[in-house]
Amino acid sequence: MAVKEILLYPDSRLKEVCAPIGKFDDSVRQLLQDLVDTMVDAGHSVGIAAPQIGDTRRALVVDVSGSKLGQKQKNHGLLQMVNPEIIEREGEQLVREGCMSVPDYTGNVTRAERILVQFLNRDGEFQVIRSEGFEAIAIQHELDHLNGYLFLDRVSSLKTDLFRRKQKHAPKRAVQAQPAPYKCHLFVCINDREGERKSCADGSSPQLRLKLKERLQEKGLLAEGVRVSQSKCLGLCGEGPNVLVYPQNLWYSAVTPGDVERIVGDVEKLLN
Repeated sequence: MAVKEILLYPDSRLKEVCAPIGKFDDSVRQLLQDLVDTMVDAGHSVGIAAPQIGDTRRALVVDVSGSKLGQKQKNHGLLQMVNPEIIEREGEQLVREGCMSVPDYTGNVTRAERILVQFLNRDGEFQVIRSEGFEAIAIQHELDHLNGYLFLDRVSSLKTDLFRRKQKHAPKRAVQAQPAPYKCHLFVCINDREGERKSCADGSSPQLRLKLKERLQEKGLLAEGVRVSQSKCLGLCGEGPNVLVYPQNLWYSAVTPGDVERIVGDVEKLLN
């Protein structure tokens, strides 16, 4: 059993859909214990999911009993969940969420107020529980990780519902997802109008990425710590291709070649 390193956004492994666990054996119990150890070691966490430590199996742990909100509400203490599935949702609430894999930001997210969730516990026994309040929020947040979603994907507007925070809750152990150091990172992605999350298949996306990279190179900005990558769909609404500048969170939707100069100009201003 061990405390594991925590993957940071934009690590591509955080966007993978996790596989159901078929055989319940000691490796599953070890995974659950590693999740518990890592959550406790963080000192402030109320939950963690397997992909956050680089494991693509459907497992998560939640424990809100030690938090201020959790102590004021009913909760089940430490929950260790294998193959969790929400089978009922009731109500709706707007809440502020954070994440160990996105340590620099919090965001406003809409969640169900009450849920009915089924799962296998640490002993491989089938359980169904009703959860509400902060615990229900935590379960929904961690289950999103198993489906390749971050709370960033649930934020309605990056401009109005995303907030930078101080670094006092940064993970103690973290894997840098991209080559460092870099001052900003441009992600080029396509958003499917019907909400299907997929890799960029439209030829316009790679062409746009190359054009951005060429102009940044000409301006000498790549040498100053700027990166450009093609990304899977970020789960945000809008016609593609889209460009996200991280960590400054500048968002450009329905980008055309004519927008390249504007984006490059904005990036240049960020570095000055």
